[in-house]
Amino acid sequence: DERLRDISPAEVVKKILAQIPLPRGLLSKSRGYWRDFLEAAESSGVSLPSDPYIADSAMRVWAFSEFVARSCIRDPRTLLGLLEEGSLRRSYSPGDYERLVRHSVAEAHDCTELGIILRRLKRREMVRIAWRDLAGWADLNETVEDLSSLAEACLRSGLDLLQDWQSQEFSPGDSIPRSLVVLGMGKLGGRELNFSSDIDLIFAYQDPDNEEYYTRLCQQLIDLIGAFTSEGICFRVDMRLRPYGEMGPLVMGISAMEEYYQDQGRDWERYAMIKARPVAGNIEVGDRLLEMLRPFVYRRYLDYGAFDSLRKIRQLIGHEAQRRGLRGDIKLGTGGIREIEFIVQTLQLIHGARIPELQERGTLPCLHILAELSLLPEDTCLDLEMAYRFLRNTEHRLQEYADQQTQMLPLDPLSQLRLAISMGFLTWEDFIQALYAHMDMVHQHFQRLLSRPDTSVGSERQILTDIWLGTSDRDLAEEVLCSMGFHDPSRVLHLLQALKSSRDTMAMCASGRDILDRLIPTVIREASQTGRPDSTLKRLLDLIESIERRTCYLSLMLENSRVLSVLAGLCSKAKWIATLISRHPILLDELLVPQTLYSPPARPELEARLEDLLSRIGADDLEQEMDELRRFRQAAMLRVAAADISGGLAVQEVSDHLTDIAEVVIKNVLAIAWRQMERRYGLPEGGSQGFAVIAYGKLGGREMGYGSDLDLVFLHSGRVGQSTCGPSPIDSTMFYACLGQRVIHILTLHTRAGVLYRVDMRLRPSGSSGVLVSNIEAFSEYQRWHAWTWEHQALVRARAIAGDPGLCKAFEELRRDIIKRPCDPMVLRDSIREMRDRLIEKRRDRFDLKYGPGGLIDIEFLIQYMVMLNANRYPEITEWRDDITLIKEFRHRGLMPEGHTVALMEASIDYRKRINQLWLQERSPLVGAHDFLGHRTRVQKIWNEIMG
Repeated sequence: DERLRDISPAEVVKKILAQIPLPRGLLSKSRGYWRDFLEAAESSGVSLPSDPYIADSAMRVWAFSEFVARSCIRDPRTLLGLLEEGSLRRSYSPGDYERLVRHSVAEAHDCTELGIILRRLKRREMVRIAWRDLAGWADLNETVEDLSSLAEACLRSGLDLLQDWQSQEFSPGDSIPRSLVVLGMGKLGGRELNFSSDIDLIFAYQDPDNEEYYTRLCQQLIDLIGAFTSEGICFRVDMRLRPYGEMGPLVMGISAMEEYYQDQGRDWERYAMIKARPVAGNIEVGDRLLEMLRPFVYRRYLDYGAFDSLRKIRQLIGHEAQRRGLRGDIKLGTGGIREIEFIVQTLQLIHGARIPELQERGTLPCLHILAELSLLPEDTCLDLEMAYRFLRNTEHRLQEYADQQTQMLPLDPLSQLRLAISMGFLTWEDFIQALYAHMDMVHQHFQRLLSRPDTSVGSERQILTDIWLGTSDRDLAEEVLCSMGFHDPSRVLHLLQALKSSRDTMAMCASGRDILDRLIPTVIREASQTGRPDSTLKRLLDLIESIERRTCYLSLMLENSRVLSVLAGLCSKAKWIATLISRHPILLDELLVPQTLYSPPARPELEARLEDLLSRIGADDLEQEMDELRRFRQAAMLRVAAADISGGLAVQEVSDHLTDIAEVVIKNVLAIAWRQMERRYGLPEGGSQGFAVIAYGKLGGREMGYGSDLDLVFLHSGRVGQSTCGPSPIDSTMFYACLGQRVIHILTLHTRAGVLYRVDMRLRPSGSSGVLVSNIEAFSEYQRWHAWTWEHQALVRARAIAGDPGLCKAFEELRRDIIKRPCDPMVLRDSIREMRDRLIEKRRDRFDLKYGPGGLIDIEFLIQYMVMLNANRYPEITEWRDDITLIKEFRHRGLMPEGHTVALMEASIDYRKRINQLWLQERSPLVGAHDFLGHRTRVQKIWNEIMG
């Protein structure tokens, strides 16, 4: 094993084989083959090979492969031709087999002649492939690639000629069908054929009225490739993976095939379809078909139900292996090749929809991806890769001996010794020890993947199961729940009974109910481990009831105890998280990796992630783009909330993350809306974007909370009379108005994935009665001559966040000019105080953190007053928008006593922190009448001192 970690398997075989002497029995057999070959060459008048190295190589290769030896003896030109061309000693390049087969079949005039050519060519190339493999000149990757390329080239060239010959039956001007697609399944689809493998095929076609034609064509192709003749067989063809199996039609239309998989597709067919690949015929039609079937294979949600499916499939295979006595089967036996493939394919089914890189067909490339993504430990992937290479090489050695489709270990001593030496071992005992070490390790990983996690001890779990099923004595049940920390056991029992008797639970299928019955005891236990067991359990049960119709999510929580533990911890502290996941259970994906869950992404990572997600969607699929934007925002907010409630973020860090999320979303929304407008109307004259998004309020001040609206203003630089240059030209002002409407539509539309943001446009000139998108010049005139004082107040926090850089710069300059204008302190103070008095809510029983006297509104209005009063003398303070930085600026410049600044900063931070906490508990920003009394008193005192 250590040697294999440092050098390639091919180099290992080459070096070890050269050092192992052939036993007398094998050497004697090889010499006999060589004598027969020399006699056959002489009688055929063929020149003998002059390379002594080849003769020495033949001794070893023929000792390991009767098939290679007898093929060379049967036709000595096979070996001599390979030597003359140099094909035996070199690796083929991509496309070589395609060119070789097409050149070879070019002279065929009918099916019989074509079949002979393909079979002879295949035998010759199989000699070459086996020779290079057994001599250690090719590694596993090259061997399976060559075998797959040869099969694919035979299918393509054979089908093309069959179609050409059938087209001669059509009259001139007839439409000749050419939409047949041949899907390679299994190892052919994954480009990992073994030496004596069948080729698993599925046929489909697009033309709706040519079923008879395609059925006849497919049968001809099967006979051409798979029929036994005097020349042998090209490749055995297996059609049992097609819809309805052996009872189904030989070929189906793609619409019928899509309907079959959507309505009747079974779990094992999902596994099979992972490797499906168009290998011949109309490749474009094949690609479209697989794209249509992708939702069947890769579910949009985390498909942890694949574990139960795999357990059932493996159980069936295990029973069959036991029935047929397959204990020595390196493919289907315990720890065999199939278990490695199942491990990889199960993780592909679970994560493939969300991680397209995992839609890889090859087993080894997929293992590398799983390691890179940390979906399997790197050491596990390395163990499985080494075992896979060892087992596949063993499989080839078994099959290359007589070109027989076998994975069974030999029983007679000479065959055992032959296999051991061909694998680089001196004795059968050494080989079998290494083989079983690999297979034992594979089975351990397989069992670990399939094991049903159960974090509770046996007796406790049984008690909790009895409580859930209602088979436990009620007094005992309440006593157990009380001992676990639940404060109201009677209420807990009522909640469990309500879930058990709910309409959705009663309607569950048997397998879904089984999953639920195994899950709920663990849910009870996890809730008991939190600081608020009663409320946590209720939230978890409500969540489960809302998603139980999609049992894949229940499977996720059942199969991955870490997810359930993390979920319970989050739900105990934030009701909003339970509600969010109830509505969008796909977010359970985010709980799989706590390292990232509690570490919100920085702005560059957000931008890269969203760009990657949107790049996978077609440019015209607005619905999918809107859903992806919503899921992105929800996932990003979930990570912020998780880090926040775990104590990992200060309130300003929370605001920074939430603000970054909003800005990244708005930037992409504008880009999507712009593309749509451009496709329909073309670009406005001049070609520049000429549109800008201005953020006000919390977004502008970079103080976003979890529930903050987006206060936005849209500006444009178009002019009446200017038109767009496109298929449907419109006036540029109308273009920008429609663009603004489209941005709002994308942000606010309620789709199946929810809403992006609530948008408030009332801060635009003339408020709700004003135009949606303002011309920059009109906006400037309004701000200079017609705006109210409160509209200038709003500019203190305003910020250009997306759109045309020139227009954004023009707004920033206007904003600074307006804020810096000299003002009458008394008039300014009276105006701000009047607006504040209209907003303040005085309540005796509760304190409103935002609108109560001494609350956030008082702090914000004080800051805006100080900025507008002093910006003319200290213009640099206009560069800042957030309250905390501005307060620090006031202290730095002596505009406010230090005691005042400390009091205002502490109050602002504590208020915002409590508002965030309340929002996560889905409560309004109201606290007790005496809460925050110190902050409120100090803020009101400062307000009265400054504002009178």
